[in-house]
Amino acid sequence: MAIGGPATPVHRADDIMIARTPERKLSLTGTASTSAVGPTPENNHKRGDDVVPSTVSAYPWPIGSRMPSRGAKRIGPFTIGDKIGEGSCATVRKAYRTGYKTAAYACKVLPRVGERDNASVLNPLREISLHRLCSSHPNVVGIEAVAGDDTNHYMFQHLANSGDLFDLLDKLRTNPRETDVSKFFKGILEGLAHCHAVGVAHRDIKIENVLLEKEGEGGGFGLRPMLCDFGFATTDEWSSDACGTLDYAAPEVLKAKVRPYQPQKSDVWSAGVVLYVILVGSLPFEVANNSKREIRRRILNGAFDIPRHVSKEATELLQMMLNPNPDLRSTAEECLRAAFFSGGG
Repeated sequence: MAIGGPATPVHRADDIMIARTPERKLSLTGTASTSAVGPTPENNHKRGDDVVPSTVSAYPWPIGSRMPSRGAKRIGPFTIGDKIGEGSCATVRKAYRTGYKTAAYACKVLPRVGERDNASVLNPLREISLHRLCSSHPNVVGIEAVAGDDTNHYMFQHLANSGDLFDLLDKLRTNPRETDVSKFFKGILEGLAHCHAVGVAHRDIKIENVLLEKEGEGGGFGLRPMLCDFGFATTDEWSSDACGTLDYAAPEVLKAKVRPYQPQKSDVWSAGVVLYVILVGSLPFEVANNSKREIRRRILNGAFDIPRHVSKEATELLQMMLNPNPDLRSTAEECLRAAFFSGGG
């Protein structure tokens, strides 16, 4: 999104494990966003008690036109199709109900390696368990079924039909109307508040992890946002894991090796960065030379500017979410009561 002058391409953000496609760039005003926070391997991470067994769950499959599946890999009632995404620890492929091509899903393939390491920041069993715990909400990507073989877990998810928030912002050439932003961002906050209500912190909220579904004219931009990628999710009330993506990391996450932090509070900060990017068209803590040291300094100081075109109501919400003191930062539920969502935006 190019706003207020020449735009410097911003790459999709990298987290500590997932490699983003380098040729895809977002035309935001500012510098490249490619740095990341490193993990704290010594931290003991609790695993969720409700780990999903690696079996296919029943689902009322819709009837569609038949598709050829000769030579394709089959998992339970599914045929695995082409690759649609890839990271260092997972691959996403399109999948179908075997024999039909109109019932399509996004299959996240998670290697079983590390599934018994409870201290690891990334654990496939934990990801499946916590994502499934949150997936009943319309603003969280739904899990249709889970299956497995000797080497991988296969998580069959709803296939979003409109890309992700990165894609949406990449198409904008001017500041969006705040009435649209208000409706749209409320969905993100509602999904996050639901996760927190069931005891799950996401820990990697960013524009790449918000998928989009067409929803007529009712929602903001005519799209429904859905949170995805629960690879870093946790049920810990306090954590010493410095994980996620630097540009979206809360100050306390950068100091995780010194003192534990509350992951739900850090989620709110990250969501505040997402709101800023939607409203302004740039990352709040970016610097001209893309120095990680300087970005960290700005985050720790809570140093960011809010342009004049941003309304008073939106400014107040940003200040509620991007407060560098987590004790004074609002919760997701409190943010939903902000004036920005009551017609002020």
